[in-house]
Amino acid sequence: MSVYEDILREQVKQGNMGGTKGPLGYLTQKENATKLTKSSSKPKEEGYHWIKIKLVHGIVYEATDGNGLSDPFVKFGRLNPTLFEGKYLFESPVEKKTLTPMWEWTSESKELQIAGKHRYLIVEMWDRDLLSRNDFIGGNTIDLTQFCKPERLGLGPITSNFTMYKDFDETTKTGKAAGEVELQFFVTFGPSKAFSSPLN
Repeated sequence: MSVYEDILREQVKQGNMGGTKGPLGYLTQKENATKLTKSSSKPKEEGYHWIKIKLVHGIVYEATDGNGLSDPFVKFGRLNPTLFEGKYLFESPVEKKTLTPMWEWTSESKELQIAGKHRYLIVEMWDRDLLSRNDFIGGNTIDLTQFCKPERLGLGPITSNFTMYKDFDETTKTGKAAGEVELQFFVTFGPSKAFSSPLN
């Protein structure tokens, strides 16, 4: 591109020499095409949605222990893990001797990457038993993409309540409701991170 071409282009932009519709109008079209090529050649921003979870509180509808209470805790896991993956990602502390646990617990060391099929979170409430197997209270499956809508990003935590179903089998939510939990979701968007937990 020469200095003379730049001078002529400026004259055409000012309406001289016939303007953009005159014989030299192609100079401004050439400039626009160059800008478009440069802008389209820029790499697209790549990233993932990340969710950190806070377990706020819950309710156990029926006691699982002989004292009329329960020792509830919550497990968070993957839907359909592969042979080389564990089902559970993390679990909350136990709230002892209560039907209305107040956890206020956050998965500080775990941010879940939501990408492609990595969108479902299993939530299960259990009763801790020291002398026998833990008792399953109920569970549910959460589609995390509902919290990743662009208009929700940057607006603070999203709070939702989920019923825990006794006959929960990871794909159905039928049968008797055995309890509920309140969760908060902290959603961000960014590149891949080290020490993260992709949901799959």
